[in-house]
Amino acid sequence: MCIAEGFVHPKEGKTMEEVGEEYVKQLVDRSLIQVAETTDDGKPSTLCVHDLFHKFILAKAREQGFATIIADGRDNTSPDRSRRLSIHNTTIKQDTDIEIRCFDHLRSVIVMHSVLGLSENFLSKLLGGGSRLFRVIELRDPSLEKIPRDVFKLRHLKYLNMEGTKTISDIEAGAVDDGTTTVVKEIGKLTKLRSLSLMKLRKEDGKDLCSSLANLTSLHSLYIGSMAEDEIIDLLYPISPIPPLQTLELRGRLQKIPQWIPSLLGLTRCYLKYCMVEDDPLESLQKLPSLKVVELYHTYVGEGLCFRASMFPRLTKLSLIRLEGLSWVRVEEGSMPLLQELNIWDCKLMMEVPSGIEHLTKLQHIDFFDLADEFVKNIDRKKLARVPK
Repeated sequence: MCIAEGFVHPKEGKTMEEVGEEYVKQLVDRSLIQVAETTDDGKPSTLCVHDLFHKFILAKAREQGFATIIADGRDNTSPDRSRRLSIHNTTIKQDTDIEIRCFDHLRSVIVMHSVLGLSENFLSKLLGGGSRLFRVIELRDPSLEKIPRDVFKLRHLKYLNMEGTKTISDIEAGAVDDGTTTVVKEIGKLTKLRSLSLMKLRKEDGKDLCSSLANLTSLHSLYIGSMAEDEIIDLLYPISPIPPLQTLELRGRLQKIPQWIPSLLGLTRCYLKYCMVEDDPLESLQKLPSLKVVELYHTYVGEGLCFRASMFPRLTKLSLIRLEGLSWVRVEEGSMPLLQELNIWDCKLMMEVPSGIEHLTKLQHIDFFDLADEFVKNIDRKKLARVPK
């Protein structure tokens, strides 16, 4: 979101996401913000500030026209020049007193859990008003039943998040004459999107989604989740041209690893969760030249994983989590030459440390968690003695 807003500036040799994470770390180190929650791999997922600092921020946001905040029954309305609108934990009435004309310069709108549901009329007027320069739209209101057609006319949109809304196929696109085209088809019109998060995807949406992704030639981050843990995400359709993805997260059952993943040459982070595939996922990932972080969470049902020589040339962090069929891991010499962090959690059938772990000469941190007692007994301390943590 911050990247789409233009708050993150490029640095040579780093992705925009990496630069953004550096910004967050600097703010945390200076105690300007605090980490409230983290992801499974330890990255900050929720940030907060002290109450006094929060009040100061709100005052400055209003004074400088940085943002309008409507929350908990309060209307922190800013002057006409406000470029950002945040609505959460409040009620937006059909005949709201908020003047749409105040938001002619809006670039971002975030809606989270409006108490009685977001007024479709209000949202339509907001998005279809004077401003066509929206860069960020985040709609996390579970009562939202219709996406206004104006969303798909926003050609400058770079960030769209509909996590928490109803099932994608149950939301009317509103832009289609025959009423049959789904939202995932319309997303293909937002050609400047840099980040896209779609949750509660159904199997039958897969073909339309792959077709839309081919049009998103600026897309750097993609997060896709299924409607339920055992719902299949059907992404076995070709995507051409391939978007320049740097971060990919797939959460849900896969019949197979999508054949377009090995073509993501700029991919730096890959998170596969609840995929439950029978084929070795490493075959699709190991040749990607830019990959730095891989997390396999309840993704593979096979017995073993072999990290072959010369593969994963830039990988720095590997997490193997809840792979219930996994009994062995082998690391060939020359594989993962830059790996610094290895996490193996809740893999109950593993009885020994990965063979060839001594080849990982850059390893700085190892975390073995919730493994069998036999695994702990078989740990060769000599092989791990040089690892600091």
